[in-house]
Amino acid sequence: MFRIRIEYYKSLTPADKEVALQKAKNYKKEVEFIVNMTDYHGNKIKTTADITLYSLNNLITSGTPGEVAYFID
Repeated sequence: MFRIRIEYYKSLTPADKEVALQKAKNYKKEVEFIVNMTDYHGNKIKTTADITLYSLNNLITSGTPGEVAYFID
């Protein structure tokens, strides 16, 4: 996630930014799969994927870091 965000923020051209954004969208699909995992009883499995999904959604929708700082880069 960190590398995808850095690649996006360091992009100098719209084409580079679009490539980084596509990587974020592809990674988001993988993270959503993990976020939606449940145990045998149907309970959501708690992982840090929720935090990653939050960050990916901010990057994809607004192009900026989220207002909530979950960690320090």
